[in-house]
Amino acid sequence: MKFKWDRIHKTRYPELGYVHQDVGLWRIVDLASVAEGNNGLVGPQYRSRAELLADLERYARVSWDLS
Repeated sequence: MKFKWDRIHKTRYPELGYVHQDVGLWRIVDLASVAEGNNGLVGPQYRSRAELLADLERYARVSWDLS
């Protein structure tokens, strides 16, 4: 299933973005996967943008080996 997001927000990590998927649902996006035509959703589900941004550095380091 393919998804089209209204807007993928950029992060300081070129590999990752994030989207507001639904009311009370924010997700991290693998931008390479989106470029290949997939939905690109990765990682945990977050209840708010603030929650996602607070966890982004940890997620990028642990799951993607980014710093």
